[in-house]
Amino acid sequence: MSAPKHNDGGPAFPCPVFHDPGRVKRADQPQGMSLRDYFAGQALAPVMAATNAKIHTIEAVGAAAYKFADAMIAAREVKP
Repeated sequence: MSAPKHNDGGPAFPCPVFHDPGRVKRADQPQGMSLRDYFAGQALAPVMAATNAKIHTIEAVGAAAYKFADAMIAAREVKP
């Protein structure tokens, strides 16, 4: 069974698509890290620094960081 597909939030730092022949950037070129990866990276240090967290393995730290990232992406989709 495959892992569930997560909303990755799209590219974290998207590049524009240029139509000027001298500045070629195609829309199908990779855009770098996803917003989900960026959010997880930003959550990583606080997750590791949390003294009351019951996180004992590197895998658990990574999973916790991505849980924060998923929550942040979900919060972006909530209408005020």
